[in-house]
Amino acid sequence: MLLFTKLLLAHLLGDIILQSERWVRDKKQKKLRSKYLYLHFLIHGLLVFILTQSWTMTGLIVISHASIDITKQLLQTPANNRAWFFWDQLLHLGVIAAIAGWVNELQAQLLVGLLSDYLVVITGIVFLTLPASVIIQKVISRWDPDPRNDSPDSLDRAGKYIGILERLFVFTFVMLGQ
Repeated sequence: MLLFTKLLLAHLLGDIILQSERWVRDKKQKKLRSKYLYLHFLIHGLLVFILTQSWTMTGLIVISHASIDITKQLLQTPANNRAWFFWDQLLHLGVIAAIAGWVNELQAQLLVGLLSDYLVVITGIVFLTLPASVIIQKVISRWDPDPRNDSPDSLDRAGKYIGILERLFVFTFVMLGQ
């Protein structure tokens, strides 16, 4: 469970929190010629290594992540952009679950304890911020009358931050038993 949480935290940080809208636009426009695509892989590798201290784990995640993202870049079009977002995330989570399951089976032990509990809470908090906002935005984007309204000053952006705060408050109150 601890390894899965570490890999999930690295994924959330690398794929959503530390990847700006500008990087995403550049990758969509330039595809494999985008320097941000390769910087994205480097950041993922660093995050995985920092959290797992394992070169094997880092290599497995970077190779799988690069394979998924390169395939996405080659096959993604404006018409299937939304679908590819979900396939991309599903494939990344599947790889993380498979690697964590494989390692747990090889080690034949359950890693529990204080660090595991804190890491699960931290990963939950990270997920409830920007990753949840991105997922909600992708889900409801089919109903957006003007999907190109990406002004940072727009009122639509205010909803993202209100949603993040709401989810964090609910999470905090649930964790406190309130």
